[in-house]
Amino acid sequence: MSSALPFDDSYIGQYTNARPKMDQYGYAGTLFPITEIIGATDWMTLDQMKKPYFNQGWEVGAHATTAATHSQSMNGMTSAERQAELRALKGWQVANGFQSDSFAWPNGTFDAVSVADVQQVYALGRIGGCRPPSNRSPHCRTASSPGALPSRHWTK
Repeated sequence: MSSALPFDDSYIGQYTNARPKMDQYGYAGTLFPITEIIGATDWMTLDQMKKPYFNQGWEVGAHATTAATHSQSMNGMTSAERQAELRALKGWQVANGFQSDSFAWPNGTFDAVSVADVQQVYALGRIGGCRPPSNRSPHCRTASSPGALPSRHWTK
């Protein structure tokens, strides 16, 4: 059995707190950054992402290019916008030497059309902790939701 240890958005604490503990026990995680905020205050730098990727076997998956597209979520975009976002994410990964077929749904939200678009680019989709019920998207599925999907809900 294997486990995925995902870290969305790439907060600095994931590098300064979680990574050393995981390294101590030989665990690798997967970072899912919002690419425009890399290097901003309280966020990981590109070098901080590269170190665990190239030296400790971590993965750097795809998540969102901007805070705005993260908030919008894939199912809030047109198909053309989604495809442009996915091309930009894959291009960023390639340009920085990251090989990954993993995608984390921003805000844990998706619909059938957005799944079909994402599957054209990424082999693995991950949903995670949705927001608290008071501000949760109606599209957010949790473990207790009818028809909930597991964290890894498809592979090519």
